[in-house]
Amino acid sequence: MACGCAVVAINVDSLPEVIKDGGLLVENTEDAFYSAIKRLIENKNLREEYQKKGRERAKKLTWENVRRNIWNLIRKF
Repeated sequence: MACGCAVVAINVDSLPEVIKDGGLLVENTEDAFYSAIKRLIENKNLREEYQKKGRERAKKLTWENVRRNIWNLIRKF
């Protein structure tokens, strides 16, 4: 995402939390993954939208934000 590539990820584990709206989340099937990649290749507007959203999302995924979130959780207890 930070490199400006549109992202396709499987909708499992922590990936939805990381990706959020910065990429396409698909079911864990070969067809779903293939279809999402094909959509991005064939649709320039969609690809550019996810490139932009991905860069924006990546800016929020910093170690400083992780540290702040953990500290806020600790302070609650």
